[in-house]
Amino acid sequence: MAAIYECDPRWAGNWPSNGTFPAAANELICAGWTVCVNAAGEAVAGVASETFNAAGIAKSTFDNRSTAPEGGAAGAINVEVAYGVFGRKINGATPVPGDTVFVYDNETITKTPGTNGTAGSVVEVRDSIAYVYFGPQVIGLLAVAAVEAAKTAQLIIDVDAVEARAAALEANAVTAQACLPISVTCALDIATGAKLAVFANGASTTPGTQFTDSKTAAVRWNNDAAPGAIAVNVPYPSDLNDAAAVVFHALVSKVGATLGDATTLTVGAYEIVPGALHDADTDFGGATNAVVGNATSKTVTELTRSLALADVHAFPAGLCLTIKPTAGTLGTDDLVLHAAWLEYTRAVLTA
Repeated sequence: MAAIYECDPRWAGNWPSNGTFPAAANELICAGWTVCVNAAGEAVAGVASETFNAAGIAKSTFDNRSTAPEGGAAGAINVEVAYGVFGRKINGATPVPGDTVFVYDNETITKTPGTNGTAGSVVEVRDSIAYVYFGPQVIGLLAVAAVEAAKTAQLIIDVDAVEARAAALEANAVTAQACLPISVTCALDIATGAKLAVFANGASTTPGTQFTDSKTAAVRWNNDAAPGAIAVNVPYPSDLNDAAAVVFHALVSKVGATLGDATTLTVGAYEIVPGALHDADTDFGGATNAVVGNATSKTVTELTRSLALADVHAFPAGLCLTIKPTAGTLGTDDLVLHAAWLEYTRAVLTA
């Protein structure tokens, strides 16, 4: 069987060393100059600040100016270029073998891309001359390499972003607080151990449940110097970080605006721990901050009490909380407890 190049005159060799391009309009290209190809596929002399990539080196002088016999129209003549390694002068920093360099002018290359088109790849530098591999096949390979390098750079950016997000999530897991609601209306009256009765005005120390002002399900205490307490159990969550404090929060309001009734809550805290006696723990609660005594009646205030981390046991465990207005801080006003919760720090997963 005949080889393809014996029967097909279009065959140009396994790795062509020459090429032919139509000349751009009114263009002069001298022998030995760097030849670039414009957006229309036409040969132009290599100049700075053009985005046109190099095709090769002019094999002779090609005059397609308007004064030439052919008249200077685009494509009036063809420009023959040679592909391969050619020496070029260097503008700026000296490149090293393997560097991609760019067209500075028709005899010079530069390492600075800017708006300059790609010249080729440096194979050797000797006596201040860079020997550059020119040819469209080289430009194609460099373009592919640039695309792959950009993909790699983007992948690195993406990986860095994922790692940063993972670090942020881990930091958030360590520092962000989670909320464990407490159903205060399901509490027991510690005086009797019974479910809370409906609030009765004037019932002295006994708190009760109430749909207060038809707007909030709450526990309410009468104005009394020594109010009774309620009790509720709360299981610790499985993601509790026992190396951090747990903070009790409550939303309360007063019915009344007596300046002297700067009421606080006294919170008792007793842990229920597997393997220990259910009455073994000692109280590690205490008083919250105070409401503003003469704030407008019914103003809601958030009260808090930190439960020291030294007393917080790891999951599984539970917590019994007793809650009441601190003796002596509720004189002529009533106190309404609307909601309560525990705020805790999440533990970081170890696997």
